[in-house]
Amino acid sequence: MRIVQIANFVTPTSGGLRRTLEALGPRYVAAGHRCTLVHPGPSRQTSVVNGVRIEQVPGPPLPLSGGYRVLTRRTPLQRVLAAARPDVVELSDKTTLSWVPAWLQRRAVPTVLIAHDRHDAMLAGTLPGWLPWRSVIATFAGRTAEASAAVVCASDFCAEQFAPDIGVTRVPLGVDLGTFHPSCAPAPCALSDDAIPLAFVGRLSPEKRPGVAVDTVRELVARGRNVILRVIGDGPLRGQLEARAMGLPVRFAGHLDDRSSVATIVAGARVMLAPCGTETFGLAVLEALACGTPVVVPPDGGASELIGPGTGHVAGPDPRSMADAVERLLDGVAADQSRACRAHAELFSWDGTAAAMLGLFEHVCSNRATHAPVA
Repeated sequence: MRIVQIANFVTPTSGGLRRTLEALGPRYVAAGHRCTLVHPGPSRQTSVVNGVRIEQVPGPPLPLSGGYRVLTRRTPLQRVLAAARPDVVELSDKTTLSWVPAWLQRRAVPTVLIAHDRHDAMLAGTLPGWLPWRSVIATFAGRTAEASAAVVCASDFCAEQFAPDIGVTRVPLGVDLGTFHPSCAPAPCALSDDAIPLAFVGRLSPEKRPGVAVDTVRELVARGRNVILRVIGDGPLRGQLEARAMGLPVRFAGHLDDRSSVATIVAGARVMLAPCGTETFGLAVLEALACGTPVVVPPDGGASELIGPGTGHVAGPDPRSMADAVERLLDGVAADQSRACRAHAELFSWDGTAAAMLGLFEHVCSNRATHAPVA
């Protein structure tokens, strides 16, 4: 098959979407297929990485997004698609590229839409309720889904954004079980003090609730717990968070390109705090579990679906509730928790995700008559 992946909102420092694309594309190639990834950038460029042809198409930066770019012009993307002659397109954007599935349908090319986000959940609380933004988002998502041959979601939380008549296929994402492993933890003698290490991994932006992690440390310190929080990630809130953490045992590592460095910090943490309530899966949570590190997550969002027996707690996204959950984990047996976390993470693999996607691609291609050209 000739597979084309299309994605907006991909940057060198972006998180889950970029890791998903980097994991799946090479596996498609290894299975004997041709794969092209199309994403926006500052200029037109073509390259080949791990067997995947990368087509960077010029796209303007999205204001106040921290560097994300979008494909706003249709013609350049249409030309790339015409040249690639795909058998199937994997689309990772249901809003700004909502026109793509219908355009492809007229050319008898099926689209498999992967929903990576919940814009309705992300914007709740930031936009006034009297504006019709919810209906606008729902319209874009519905239009994209209806013209697609299949819709993929990694969690029940993600699937809830679509109407019941949209048949959503659940395909959980995977984790690099080699990079993220309990053995990555530094030796106790390498630690600078005897404080109990905690971790937060994520973009420092409002929807990730990094302030809750900082305030949880404040609450734990007030209770007499000797902890230190290491924050991995960067974003528009970093300055505010550094001021908020003044005098607290909180250290900001910034964005780390080297995944092994992330694994070292996470594997060395006793607990990871993941207060974001809009995750449609929770790759960072799964990576922590692969490291043997239990996680505290909120009840809202898809990350709560990853927590199994002995692997963490679901707690309200407020400092007191999260501190309570952290203390329950600290009072438990670390070795038992580590084994439970690792065993649970081993249920998820990128090979399994890629195999499920390829099976879905083959299915929609075999039913191509359903997506024959329309007027």
